[in-house]
Amino acid sequence: MPKVHKVKPAKQQKYPGAIGWMATVLAEMGRKRCWALPVSGKTDIVITQGQPLYLAQTQPSQVIRQCQIAAQGSASKGIGTALAPAVLADFTINLGTIKSFGVRVKIADSLNGFKYGVYNIQLLDGATVIGDVFIRPATNVADVVILGISNNGGQASIIPIANPQVKLVNANSSMASGNSVTAETLNERDLGIALPGALCD
Repeated sequence: MPKVHKVKPAKQQKYPGAIGWMATVLAEMGRKRCWALPVSGKTDIVITQGQPLYLAQTQPSQVIRQCQIAAQGSASKGIGTALAPAVLADFTINLGTIKSFGVRVKIADSLNGFKYGVYNIQLLDGATVIGDVFIRPATNVADVVILGISNNGGQASIIPIANPQVKLVNANSSMASGNSVTAETLNERDLGIALPGALCD
């Protein structure tokens, strides 16, 4: 059986030297050494076989620093949305050639339309799969952060993504027609100083 990361959603609290809404998320990733983390509650993440289980970085500050390096100064924002088609099939959201250290993915639907099963999300850099997870939400909104990684001796090293894409694999998912999927790039804009009212403010 693949290992299940029993991680709690990132706590919405001020992180010393807060650097935007991602500060608490990345700090939690460092504490848990996980490269995929639910931002919403009541969501489990299962790392698929062949993917590293743990981050190589062991401290929150190390994770934040590696993400800054991977972003390479890129501050453009790519956001894409899609609805699961009536005839269900795999679909991919292409976020363009925006240098990123990861993506944030949301899957949602009405209470009646959402299937409380499992959703297989793949993070790609162009045609190459660099992250593959299953998420199991117990609410009708699943919200997760997935970092771009390479498998370095069985551990995950954070790497820059040149052409981030998010793929929903229908054969392994409990998708329903009309499920809304939103994906966005994560880079310097998400590591910027928190605006008033932001999570880390």
